[in-house]
Amino acid sequence: MGLDRWFLYHDLNYLLKVGMIRIGRLAGGRKDAYEDSSGRVRDGLFTRTQYLSDIADRSEIYLAGDGSVTESHWIRFERTLKELKQFLEKEGSRLLIVLIPDQIQVDHRLQADFFNASGRVAAQFEFERPQRLLRDWCETNRVSCVDLLPSFRASSDPAGLYIRNDLHWNVPGHALAAKEIFPSLLTEATSEAKSRRGAGHMKSASAEDGLCLRKSLTCG
Repeated sequence: MGLDRWFLYHDLNYLLKVGMIRIGRLAGGRKDAYEDSSGRVRDGLFTRTQYLSDIADRSEIYLAGDGSVTESHWIRFERTLKELKQFLEKEGSRLLIVLIPDQIQVDHRLQADFFNASGRVAAQFEFERPQRLLRDWCETNRVSCVDLLPSFRASSDPAGLYIRNDLHWNVPGHALAAKEIFPSLLTEATSEAKSRRGAGHMKSASAEDGLCLRKSLTCG
């Protein structure tokens, strides 16, 4: 499967999983996981065993050393990044990459559970490897990069940033990500506005850029 279709596959696959689990819960007379009136997830959709199995399925990207499978994935992904950068530059925009940490990268308790369930050991893994590769690529290609891994690791409760037994963020996780991402988006928007002004496309680069970002995180 090409990387250009991976995100669509991921979304559809997750939707199917969630849909089947929620239908099963309702059919069994159990309350749905997303019924908290405050909008918080009271209980995860997946069991710990299911979650650890999903982590094992994608764990190869964290293996230490240069595996052939990981390298082939990276080569295709790097090609996609270059094509995306070139496309945006032709459209007069710049690429900004946000590196999103998986819970296994920040939660030591989850790592311990994964090692116990899989029979693997910590020495086999370099959990920061994907971020390291992408940071290096961004630096080489002069692409702005926001790495959320340090701030998520620094949290007093990294597990509390994710839905239980799920790789997706909960409300606190989204809030922390927004706090880290917003300054870079504002800088990029202001810089682009100044460039357009210099080219005669805009009269001023002002607080309107920040206001637009605060309202919708995009200036359209």
